[in-house]
Amino acid sequence: MARLMRQAALALLAVGLVTAWTLAEEKKADKKEGDKDRQALLDPQQFVLMAGYINYGEIAAGTLATRLGSTPEIKQYGMRLVQDHSKANQEMLQLAAKDKFTVAGGPDQKHQAIGEKLAMLQGQAFDKEFLQTMVKGHKHAIQMFEMQAKEGKNEDVKAIAERLLPTLRAHLKEAERLQGNNTGGATGTGTNKKE
Repeated sequence: MARLMRQAALALLAVGLVTAWTLAEEKKADKKEGDKDRQALLDPQQFVLMAGYINYGEIAAGTLATRLGSTPEIKQYGMRLVQDHSKANQEMLQLAAKDKFTVAGGPDQKHQAIGEKLAMLQGQAFDKEFLQTMVKGHKHAIQMFEMQAKEGKNEDVKAIAERLLPTLRAHLKEAERLQGNNTGGATGTGTNKKE
């Protein structure tokens, strides 16, 4: 019986070691992938392209908010997004022309899918999803712009990232404020146009 217990304990130990080794290897792979993503975002061409996708996505989402938002505040926030991201896009286009970068011609698939999802909603359901998307998207954009501003390889791109950060932070702060205002009413009680 004691021998059987020792064998079972050794088997469990072996499984534990294999699991720990597998998790360590997965963590290494995730770190390598994260480092690769980080290097891609520090590349000035890649940053300009990604910033363009973000700008076009925010313009589209803001336009939807001006039409589908259930409150004047949501509609005003949508208009601000359209104005600010259109201006940022113009700055990126000028930078791209100067430094010969390729720019986005519209939103990428990810931002198109977000727009399509938002377009299917209305009322409080739209407000809730729109604000969640704006908070998440602006947090990601701020991280991306901060990284570029601190570690970027092109001085012009670093400067524009730094210059646009206050606007992105203001958008995030406003989305979070509106989200807080809508927590009582924006609980998915709006309607879905497909229903």
